[in-house]
Amino acid sequence: MPAFKSDQSLDKLYPKSNTTSSTDTTPAKPSTAQQFTGHIPIDKLEISYCRSSGPGGQHVNTTNTKVTVQLHLQSADWIPHETKLRLQELHKNSINKEGFWMIRSDKTRIQMMNVADCMDKIRCYITEASKPLYTPSIETLEKIRLNRERAAIRRLEQKRIRSVTKSSRRSVD
Repeated sequence: MPAFKSDQSLDKLYPKSNTTSSTDTTPAKPSTAQQFTGHIPIDKLEISYCRSSGPGGQHVNTTNTKVTVQLHLQSADWIPHETKLRLQELHKNSINKEGFWMIRSDKTRIQMMNVADCMDKIRCYITEASKPLYTPSIETLEKIRLNRERAAIRRLEQKRIRSVTKSSRRSVD
């Protein structure tokens, strides 16, 4: 006989994820980490909860569902050094004076879902920062330069045509 599963079961919320083991017991890598593996050690984070804003009536006024995750970038030995520098560059507005990177979420009314959303944000930001910067080839730069020149010539030609049209409307006295 099949067991009852609610609409909020993990299988329905995250259909493509592996729900057999939600915690990773592997230790964090030392500071010589070459690549981000996707594992975020929870014990290196400071998680705080507060009241969320927005609609929800009395429920919002009584529960702490908004999540703020603080991550000290300099002491995060599981993030490669180059990625840390890029993160500091990309997210400088969300890093405070003490060097803590603040990630907030009040997307849902469920506290644990907001924690998971913060973890997902951290994972996505680190993955994005670890990608190499795009450097266009010489051919691509030449194409861009030619397109800009053609656009400028076209624009000036359109201005001349418009000028001739307007000057032909003037009365000749």
